[in-house]
Amino acid sequence: MFDHLDILDGAGFRVIPRNASGAVLDFIGEQHYREGNPRGKVIACYLDPTSQLCPQKFRRPDGKWPFAGALVLGGGCAYAAPVGRNHLVEVHELDVDLEELTRGEIVTELGLTMINRVAVVPELKGFGIGSALAKVARRYAPRLFPGAQFVEVMTTRRIRDARAITAGTYLKRDFLQVAGFTVAPTVSSERRSGGERTGMLYYFAPVSA
Repeated sequence: MFDHLDILDGAGFRVIPRNASGAVLDFIGEQHYREGNPRGKVIACYLDPTSQLCPQKFRRPDGKWPFAGALVLGGGCAYAAPVGRNHLVEVHELDVDLEELTRGEIVTELGLTMINRVAVVPELKGFGIGSALAKVARRYAPRLFPGAQFVEVMTTRRIRDARAITAGTYLKRDFLQVAGFTVAPTVSSERRSGGERTGMLYYFAPVSA
């Protein structure tokens, strides 16, 4: 019923069919800072109600595994050209000249997929569920997107936090780095949003078995 039970003790995962994903997508829309309808495959996390990971208040009389969070995994970003991809090419020593390729060709050549959204039930934040979802995306990517080689993520953070993450001085847990993602050393798209400055970070990780 659930996949990849080895990633986080007490958690299981599954791909939600698009025709049954409405409630999960609504949840993601309510919890995530970005607006719009993300395209891609919906992967959800559920908790084993008999495990220590599952709080008592989430346990149901029928024994069903309660929902804990979800993400949307889609094709690589073809509408922009994140500068962080240069770091991906460098780190993995790929014989690719990004300047010679169109955005669509880059996605195909590098075998990119992208996590478009991640959302965790608020009461369950800090349990490692976000990192587990990012890890499981690396496993699902080759199955859901034939030819996938990497998973990329772009996130917007407060400029102070973004710079600390790229400098390696961030004092909090960065759930993507916990999941094995590398953050590119460049903060891009710096702007003022909602009264504070923000910047965009680019993360990447190879798919995994």
